[in-house]
Amino acid sequence: MKEKIGGGVDWDPFMVARRHFAIAQRRFAVAQRRFAVTRRRFMVARRRFAVAQRRFAVTRRRFMVARRRFAVAQRRFAVTRRRFMVARRRFVVAQCHFAVALHRFAAAQCGEGLPGIVLSSLSVVLSLHDAVSGYALDRM
Repeated sequence: MKEKIGGGVDWDPFMVARRHFAIAQRRFAVAQRRFAVTRRRFMVARRRFAVAQRRFAVTRRRFMVARRRFAVAQRRFAVTRRRFMVARRRFVVAQCHFAVALHRFAAAQCGEGLPGIVLSSLSVVLSLHDAVSGYALDRM
């Protein structure tokens, strides 16, 4: 059945339907290809995400281990530093006591008169001691 539509063009409903179906078929094929590309991209992205997730988990574990080790090292360093400060204080005190003993020995040897070398070494030791720990000469 053919009908004339303005301008005298033949119009066959079956031919129109076939043309619309062919257009729809082409559009579907294009959409199918685009979907396949998108699906492949999604699969690749999902795989890359899984890899990144595993790497992040490993990195996170390493970071946690490193943080724990750093905390331990920090505590050990604090203990070592305190021990060093105590040892340095004891050394300076012992140095001062030695200088005082040397002073007394020299005084006893020379009849209360100090030789110049002993006196200068005593003043160097005591000034060093004062500079380091604030230990006063009146503690002698």
